[in-house]
Amino acid sequence: GLLGGMALGLAVVTRYPSALFVLGALGWLVGARRWRVLAFTCVGGVGVALGLGLLDWLTWGTPFHSFLAYVRFNVLSGEAAAAFGASPAEFYAQPLLRAVPLWAWAAVPLSVASLLRWRTLSLPLTCAAIYTAVLLATPHKEERFLYPALVLGLLAAASQLSAALMAIQRPGLRGVLTFSSLWLGFVQTDGYPSQDLRRDQFRAIVQATRGDAKGLLIVNEGLWGSGGFFYIGRNIPWRTCDWPRDAAFQASMRDPSFNRAVTFEGRALPELQAAGFRVVRQVERETILVRD
Repeated sequence: GLLGGMALGLAVVTRYPSALFVLGALGWLVGARRWRVLAFTCVGGVGVALGLGLLDWLTWGTPFHSFLAYVRFNVLSGEAAAAFGASPAEFYAQPLLRAVPLWAWAAVPLSVASLLRWRTLSLPLTCAAIYTAVLLATPHKEERFLYPALVLGLLAAASQLSAALMAIQRPGLRGVLTFSSLWLGFVQTDGYPSQDLRRDQFRAIVQATRGDAKGLLIVNEGLWGSGGFFYIGRNIPWRTCDWPRDAAFQASMRDPSFNRAVTFEGRALPELQAAGFRVVRQVERETILVRD
């Protein structure tokens, strides 16, 4: 319980929507009447939460400032939907159909049978269901929001399917079904995620910001797709822009501290070279440039 509570707390620190998993896990423990485990889980989680509160206090001047700001912007105010758009609940239908492997759908009737027999649901499935329900009710939707629910849902499905396969008495049939399930797990899900994740760009950002990098300009990319400090890993200024005419591009060319650039598909390459940058490396579709 103590270790689980700490893990849940760290999950929230890593990504604030994981607080839904905390609520789901605590509710599941209450429903299962696991009072001792519940107590230790709360102790572990509270310890991590106090650390987060202290970190925000030292950083922003108010305990839990970042968490409360996240909830206010994304849940309570409607600002996220106003800024980035709103979608109906069926937005997630196609991503779910594309992302869930074929073998996992067999776990749906198995989970229903387990619920009817034992009057209980697995903890991962409970957390995934609560998380998905909140996603459906939240106006602003993106495919990437599904990732945590998919991981937990597939974890629950794998355990259900494994138990059902092991219960088959005939070795031949059990072997065929097990092999079929494993094979279906390697079938490529077409079109998920539907966006280009630009993994080459993230690798280029990491490589460009090593050494004596003092400032980074990312060309042909928006703020939300750039990865930011997570990939830069250093406290240096950075900007994104789409075209050479953009203010961020012009300001970076005039600022000598911006001595690194990453451009997607060669956009603004002549303008960067005219400002003193030179090409040092190609990472698939990304070009890394430096200037002295």
